[in-house]
Amino acid sequence: MKKDENGHKEIKPLILSAGEHPKIAIIADVHGNLHALNAVMDDAKRRDAEIFLNAGDFLGYGAFPDEVVQKLSSENVHSIIGNYDLKVLRKEKKKKGGKIKKQKQISFDFAGENISETSIRFLRSLDREMRISIGDKSLLMVHGSPESVEEPLSPFTSEERLSELASVAGADVVIMGHSHRQFKREVDGVSFINPGSVGRPDDGDRRANYAILHTNSFYVDFIKLDYDVEGAADSIRASGLPENFAQMLLRGVSLDTIFEAEEEAMMEKRGEKERVYEKRVEQTREIAGMYDPDQEHSNTVRRLALELFDKLSDLHSLGEEERYWLECAAILHDIGWSQGPKGHHKSSLRLILNEQKFPFTSDERYIIGSIARYHRKAKPKNSHYHFAALSQEKKAKVRVLASFIRIADGLDASHAAVVTDFDPKIDSDCVTLVCFVTGDMSLESESVLKKKDLFESVIGRKVIVQWRQKN
Repeated sequence: MKKDENGHKEIKPLILSAGEHPKIAIIADVHGNLHALNAVMDDAKRRDAEIFLNAGDFLGYGAFPDEVVQKLSSENVHSIIGNYDLKVLRKEKKKKGGKIKKQKQISFDFAGENISETSIRFLRSLDREMRISIGDKSLLMVHGSPESVEEPLSPFTSEERLSELASVAGADVVIMGHSHRQFKREVDGVSFINPGSVGRPDDGDRRANYAILHTNSFYVDFIKLDYDVEGAADSIRASGLPENFAQMLLRGVSLDTIFEAEEEAMMEKRGEKERVYEKRVEQTREIAGMYDPDQEHSNTVRRLALELFDKLSDLHSLGEEERYWLECAAILHDIGWSQGPKGHHKSSLRLILNEQKFPFTSDERYIIGSIARYHRKAKPKNSHYHFAALSQEKKAKVRVLASFIRIADGLDASHAAVVTDFDPKIDSDCVTLVCFVTGDMSLESESVLKKKDLFESVIGRKVIVQWRQKN
């Protein structure tokens, strides 16, 4: 291996002809997001980009670490290695740290466990920088800065620091990633270009980022591209990765921002719980109106579910927070109808997980989404990723709360609000619901018989329904 005069590995410049290749697509920070990468590569080719430069960080957070490496290596993309890639290859372990560091470690571990030997060899073959000659222009591609793979350069980096880096870069153009922010700045005759992040933008805009460099004029087009963000989020969930990783993509923010928002939400709840729950329920109802074609039915299910919760409190010993989860789930249980009748309960779950306007933490999305999803069809199963992700304690609570919403939904099977009230009678082996009705309750009678199974299994008592016409 040749070394330069300072003892460093000598990197032979990549020589490109500006006449033959007028457009270069610049990408960075894919972070295992195959959905975004496919969209960006296809879009860049439609724009006649013939050369692709990749400033590193193939891995981390996304569900497809190996597929991303394989695609970029097979597409003849000119790549360097990023700091996340290095951490995965080194199999670094953080002994101590808070929740954020622990979740970052999960992303490293997942990538390391789901990457092939072929991909590992490819990543190990990559350098930390690449020098490129285009006509009379010289380019330097690094991940962080010309001095460190870990140094983020952003639109807010001081001009003084960029001037220092311009003096050591030895190039007319410096291309970098790492900060996940699109920008071009010129300092001391050197252009600094960051295309933003393909797979994990963190500027509040969830679209995939990349750039196209026009080598005839060295003009840069910064591009933000819509792609199947929900599909990428679903793949994260299906892989057993934390919901916070999915929320990063859906919101277009960093993991630190997600945790800050969750901490603010927790602090708010610790203050005045009752007021906070009321406020969030009203927000939930307002957002549900965008999706639910039959809010009268949802209101009825909400009323009946909460009455079951309150009147059967001796059987479950759940509290104010669990009641709030149940109320939100009842409001939202049928919003999936907006996506079509087939599997609407699953669509309700997906909307609860993905709609960013809901005032829920990542954990609450799984809990409330699971309760809503189980209002019909299958009972809670560990083979369902959203249920499997919960702790044993929360799984038990979801089972109880889902059993209430199933019965409540059955008691309004006709969507006609025929059940105006009910009185429960609790015995050692059964719960009798004396339901007061104002019309034909044949649909309700049939539906409750089908939907009482979860209640009977989790509460351990048979359900008997008696019908009384209200005078």
